[in-house]
Amino acid sequence: MRGRLGQRPPARAPVQDSPASGRAPSTREGIEKYLACGILKGISLHVARKLVRASGEQVFDVIGHEPGRLLALEGIGPKREEQVTRA
Repeated sequence: MRGRLGQRPPARAPVQDSPASGRAPSTREGIEKYLACGILKGISLHVARKLVRASGEQVFDVIGHEPGRLLALEGIGPKREEQVTRA
């Protein structure tokens, strides 16, 4: 094997997770994808679509301030409602 021994480059600073813009998405499709990305446990893309269909762009307000409204949706029971609002 040929080559030269050299020094290793310095270690890079650790990458920190941070939202790209610090804002929640504003389109229905963007909200669905955001909710389904795993940030809220218990929300699949299917459930995210139900939430957005029922609440539109106000879905974040419903989750944060009126979580009882989630129980009116088919497929969302007390357990899933708790998972969504706890996150």
